[in-house]
Order: sequence, then structure tokens, then C-alpha cells
Amino acid sequence: SGKKITNAKVRYKVTDPEQEQQTAKAMAMSGGFGADINLDLKGKYEISCQATLGKNKVITRFNYTVK
Repeated sequence: SGKKITNAKVRYKVTDPEQEQQTAKAMAMSGGFGADINLDLKGKYEISCQATLGKNKVITRFNYTVK
């Protein structure tokens, strides 16, 4: 509908290059949702994001490389 969503429950799961996992609850911020995550190691991270609003759930995954 194009309306701004501020009341979703958003969580991140981050798997670092050594396969250690961290999770973080996100909060609404200017224009989206954000959370503090640790990307101290060089290498490839797999980041999974789950957003839930009512009965609707969206999960997306992507990779990010720290050089």
C-alpha cells in the first residue's frame, strides 16, 4: 500500500566467517529498521532478516563480505 511500517517485529541472524551466529532484535529507525551487529572479522557473512507484521512474515537472506 506504500504506507510506512513502524510496528513490525524485525530480527537479524548473522553467521560470521567462522560459522559463529549472533542474533539481534531490530528497532524502527529513520526509513527502516536497524540493529547493532558485530562484523569485526574479515570474510563472508550470511545475514538473514525476518520481519513479522500480524500474521504476515517475510524472510530474506543475503551475503556481505568484509574486506
